[in-house]
Parts: sequence; C-alpha cells; structure tokens
Amino acid sequence: RELYQILRRMTVTVTATAAGQAEQTFSYDESPHVHDALNVRTFKTKFAERIQVPGMEITPENVHVQRAVEGGLLALKDGDVFPGDLSAFVVRVGEGKEAVDFQVTTSTS
Repeated sequence: RELYQILRRMTVTVTATAAGQAEQTFSYDESPHVHDALNVRTFKTKFAERIQVPGMEITPENVHVQRAVEGGLLALKDGDVFPGDLSAFVVRVGEGKEAVDFQVTTSTS
C-alpha cells in the first residue's frame, strides 16, 4: 500500500482567468506525496511555464498562490501542499501595481 502511494500519478488540470483576458487552461502530471495534494513549488513552476500575461515575464518567484481564509487571503509557501481539487482560489502574478490576479480552479484525475 505504501509503495502504491509513492508511485501514484495524477493529472492536474488548471483553469485560470484574469480580468479582461481569455481563460487559460493547462494540465500537468503530479506524483503526490500526500494523498491528492498539490505541491506549491511544482504548481508555481508549471503555472509560470504555461500561463501568459502580455508584457510580463512570469517566473515561479513571482507566482503567488493565495487561499481564502477567514478574514482574507493566506499566501502559501513553496513547501506547502494544497488540495488537488480546489475551486476559486487566487494566483497573483507579479508585484505591486503590475500584479495580475487570476481566479484559478484545479481538478485532478
């Protein structure tokens, strides 16, 4: 059973929408260490590779994953994991006034 968990692979489908931009969707494979959980670092890297923002260079360092918590948004750190099936969380790309907020949904299969 332990071995199965380690070898398990899942496909993550990400849908991201920013104001005034067309919806963007991409998929990637993840081997979760925690059941059906996504690694924040991997997610940021894939997001940076696949999402386009006109006039902005996206790197994993300027991708900020934020989950809604009571009273606001919680920024997730690289070592964190989050549920693979998560709707309507915010990924902020860039810094300050230049930042673009994406509404993001993930699903796994």
